[in-house]
Order: sequence, then structure tokens, then C-alpha cells
Amino acid sequence: YEKAIHSINNSLSIYEKYYGESHIRIIENSYKLGAIYFEVGDYHRSGELLEKAFFLLKKYYPNHNKLSSDILSFLGFNYLKLHNYKKTIEMLNLAYSHGEKHYPKNNYTLAWIRAIQGMAYGELGQYEQAKNLMEQALAIWKQHYGHNHFEIARLLRDLSRIYFLKGDLATANNLLTQSLTIFQQHRHPEIYSSYEALAELFLKQFMQAITKKEEREAQALKA
Repeated sequence: YEKAIHSINNSLSIYEKYYGESHIRIIENSYKLGAIYFEVGDYHRSGELLEKAFFLLKKYYPNHNKLSSDILSFLGFNYLKLHNYKKTIEMLNLAYSHGEKHYPKNNYTLAWIRAIQGMAYGELGQYEQAKNLMEQALAIWKQHYGHNHFEIARLLRDLSRIYFLKGDLATANNLLTQSLTIFQQHRHPEIYSSYEALAELFLKQFMQAITKKEEREAQALKA
């Protein structure tokens, strides 16, 4: 990552020196650099670069809908990582509006935007909105990837969190089990995330069982 960051920064310096801020390569490289910082977990620096890229794109290339959608999608995902869920939804609404001018209906990229929005709505406690968006995305992704792709496992895992937050632990467990099975088939490194989510779910089930037992014992004492 350090070499990639260094190389893109050198490229940016050259383009800025000879072409000025309006060159499309400056916008594209700012976007790429923002994506790299996202991957290494520096979400604040990533956000700065993505916002710069979108500002310049809107200023000089307002009709470049695909790149606008791509940058805004990443920016929305970045805000999700920063737990700014309202800003996530705002950015992704803009991303979707640009994307639907470029991508065909039911495109998997547009579905990804809706899935990330669903995750943000879930964290805000708007579970029905979250569930509807993510289940729509899942149906489109299954058409695109098939039923056993690791991207499906990721989305099943993320959808399970909505049911977990909602308190529907049985459905959450079912979705996580499906996710785990697919990750196991691919020997995918993200399998750890499904195990962690299952552990959290089992702990919650255990705590609920303890609470119910204590309530029954309290009722028995009152009787």
C-alpha cells in the first residue's frame, strides 16, 4: 500500500504541475488514492480525497455519471465506517441518482449501493427500510453471481445483522449459517466475520435465556 500511495502521489504532483486541477486524471487518481486509504483503514484521509475528487468532478465534468456514482458510493461506504449513517444515506442517494443514468435497471452496482444504504438504515433503527433494501439487493446479486458466490455470503452476513438488531435471532442465525456455509466452500478469509457474528448472537440468546429464567423465578417467589 505504501508503494501504491507513493506512486499515485507522484502522479498527482506531475498532473497538477503541468495540467492544473481540471485534468480528469487528477480526479481519477484522487479517487484511487482515497480507495487505498479506505483499504488501510484511514477513513478520515480517504474521505478527504474522495470529497476532493467529487468536488472537482462536479466542477469540471458534471455529466460524468458513472465516475460520480462510483466516487459517491465509496464516499457513502466511508461514512458508514465512520458511523455517520445519515451522511451515508445522503451520499448513496446521490450515488444512486447518478448511477441509474448510466447503469441498466437491476444492475449489481446499483444493488450494492442499496445494500450499503440498508446497513445504514439498520444502524439507525429503521429495520423495515433496511431489510427491504438489502433483500432487493440480495435478489439482484443472486441473479448476477449465483447463489453460492462469496459476495452472497457477505450480503447474507450483513443482512443477518439487521435481523439481529431487530431482535429476530432465529432469522439472523439462519442467515449467518448460510453465510458461513458459502465462506467455508470458498475457504474465504472473511469466514471469521460470520463466526464472530454467530458468537455475538449466541451470547445474546444466552443472556435472554438467563433473563427469562430470572423472571420465572421472581414470579414463582411472588406466587
